[in-house]
Amino acid sequence: MLPEVQRLQCVVAVPVLFGDEVYALINLDSFTDPDAFDADAVHVTQAFGSMASLLIHEAQRHAQVQTAARTDALTGLANRRAFNECLEQAVRLSRSGAPLSLLVLDLQGFKRVNDRLGHATGDQALRQVAALLVGLVRGQDRLFRWGGDEFAVLLSGTDARGAWLVGQRITRAMGSVQVQGLPLRATIGAATLRPGGTAESLLHEADQAMYAAKARGESLATADEFPG
Repeated sequence: MLPEVQRLQCVVAVPVLFGDEVYALINLDSFTDPDAFDADAVHVTQAFGSMASLLIHEAQRHAQVQTAARTDALTGLANRRAFNECLEQAVRLSRSGAPLSLLVLDLQGFKRVNDRLGHATGDQALRQVAALLVGLVRGQDRLFRWGGDEFAVLLSGTDARGAWLVGQRITRAMGSVQVQGLPLRATIGAATLRPGGTAESLLHEADQAMYAAKARGESLATADEFPG
C-alpha cells in the first residue's frame, strides 16, 4: 500500500463501464477535507464516467472496423488495401536512405488443389501457406494476402541481396508443402526500390520479375535482371 493512502480523507471511485466491461476507473482523492465530495460530486463523476464509456466504446469499435477492413478474413493476414497503404508509407520512409524490398508470390498448383479437392480444401491450403510464411519473415517485415493465391512480403531495411535470400528461404520451405498429396510451390518476384522510385514502380518491377520467373520455369527472379 502506498504511504499516501493513509493520508486520504475522502475518496470517490467510479468505474467507467460499458455493459459488463470495465474500461477505466475514475478516482478523486482529497487529503485535506473529509467532506470534499458530496452526493452531487458523486453524480457528476458518474455522469462523466457514462460519457467517457460511450466515447471509449465508439473509439474501440471504430478501431475494430478499421482493422477488419484491412484484414483478410480467410488467412488473418493484412489484405490488399492494407498493402497499398503500407507500401506507400514504406516508400516515403525509405527515401531517407534505408533500403526497401518487395517480394510478390504466386502459388503454383493451387488451381489443381481447388479443382480436384474442392474450394474448402483450397481455403485450408491458403491458410497453411499463410502460416508458413508468417514463420519465415522477420517481425519488422509485413506479410499480405495480395489476392487470390498471391501473397506479398514488404521487407523494410532489406537490400536486393537480402530480398533474394528471403525469397530462397521461402521457396525452400514451400518445397515440402503438400495438400493431400498435391504439391504447392511458390513463384517469387523480388524487387528493391531504386533511387527516385515510387510505390507503383516497385510493385511493377516485383510483379514483372515474378512473371519472368514463371515464364522461365524458375522459382525466383529479381528485378535487377530487368532494369527499367
